[in-house]
Amino acid sequence: MKRAARPLLATVVASTLLLSGALPSSAQEDGFWYFDQLGIGEVHASGLTGEGITIAVMDSPINTDIPTLRDANVTVIEPSLCFDEAAQDFYPAVSTDRSGVLDAIHGTNVVSMISGTGDGYPGQTGIKGVAPDAEVLYYVVNVTDVTSDGDSIVCGDPDVGYSVSDNRLGVAMEAAMDAGADIISVSSLVSPGGPC
Repeated sequence: MKRAARPLLATVVASTLLLSGALPSSAQEDGFWYFDQLGIGEVHASGLTGEGITIAVMDSPINTDIPTLRDANVTVIEPSLCFDEAAQDFYPAVSTDRSGVLDAIHGTNVVSMISGTGDGYPGQTGIKGVAPDAEVLYYVVNVTDVTSDGDSIVCGDPDVGYSVSDNRLGVAMEAAMDAGADIISVSSLVSPGGPC
């Protein structure tokens, strides 16, 4: 059956949450102000925690070893969709880098907001996810390669003929739908031949 004829298996989510205004001091102190501001605690108390939902996230490399993600239900799809021409291999999907080619900050933050357990480093507050019981499938679709020409996105599989940003999101979305994703989260804009 052609894909166009198949039922829609996933919803593409590409949104930005903007919050402004002064926060109550108690909310600032506990670090979970957004639970009150957005009513997430009430939603969880009603039994809606993401259980039975599969969310596919497409982003940069991820660090699954931070405390708030150690016990989260996250499956990182390896290898990434980003090919390292110098090494003639795919970039790893998991990274502890905070800058450079395998910068894992953005992707880690996105998944923490979905699946975070609330555990933090000693003396710090972690992040509580809005759907902690959802299953997250994580696809790495962009890395930043710093070259003499400046920052550029280097993703693709030379064996199937796509490169840079041509098809990597499409390939990841197809894989996510085949895996049963209910929601697809993409929080970056892709510009062919340029940085995200």
